[in-house]
Amino acid sequence: MDLAKELHEYNIELTVMGYGFKKKEFVRFAKEHKLTNVRFIKPTTRQKCLHIISEHHIGLVTLNGKQVFETVLPGKIIDYMTCGIPIVASVSGYAKEIILSHEAGVVSGTNTADEMLRHILHLYQHPSKRSKMSRNSLNYVKKYFYWEENIQVLLQLIENKGSEPLQVEQSESVDKVEVL
Repeated sequence: MDLAKELHEYNIELTVMGYGFKKKEFVRFAKEHKLTNVRFIKPTTRQKCLHIISEHHIGLVTLNGKQVFETVLPGKIIDYMTCGIPIVASVSGYAKEIILSHEAGVVSGTNTADEMLRHILHLYQHPSKRSKMSRNSLNYVKKYFYWEENIQVLLQLIENKGSEPLQVEQSESVDKVEVL
């Protein structure tokens, strides 16, 4: 919510796709503070979500510090990478490792609205950096999530079911500006 206020000062639009009890609080906050830069999208189909995401310049990810988020790569990060939009994140653990090691975005060290805003403004001012992060994201998705690239592993899994253990070659760790 603090970041939404900061973005308003720079006339940067923020699209919020979500639901739950925090969304109601956020909607109320945006109205109270007259944040005309914030647009709320109701839940919709995955295809429509990906289309909406692809219309943005930056994807914003914030996860609370719970242990459960240390070992996962949230779907929204994969969706942002699939759409080729750079990520500005307040995350840790595996998600942070993937974003940084594949140069798909930047990760906040302090998790403050001010630092997140600095990252957003920096990417806004450096379109070539956004473009590079976009290419890196798409390359990551092609390498690790494209059906055509991973079908052999899946076929081997199916063929070996019930017989000898699967032998998989080890690779890298896979285990107006608008902000989404």
